Amino acid sequence: MPDLIHDSEIKLHSVEALLKERQRAFIELVTTTETLRMKVARLEEIIEERDRELTRLRVLRAS
Repeated sequence: MPDLIHDSEIKLHSVEALLKERQRAFIELVTTTETLRMKVARLEEIIEERDRELTRLRVLRAS
């Protein structure tokens, strides 16, 4: 019986370590996703600014 308890404890520690690693990986993924979301938002702003500037220049050239 002590061997069974010992094996169960080892399995429990393995599962806990695996869960901890999965949690760390998930947090890292969430952080990376948020960073990418902010970068995409900034790039969208830059594109919108350039589109407005191009439109303004076209209007000036046409007049």
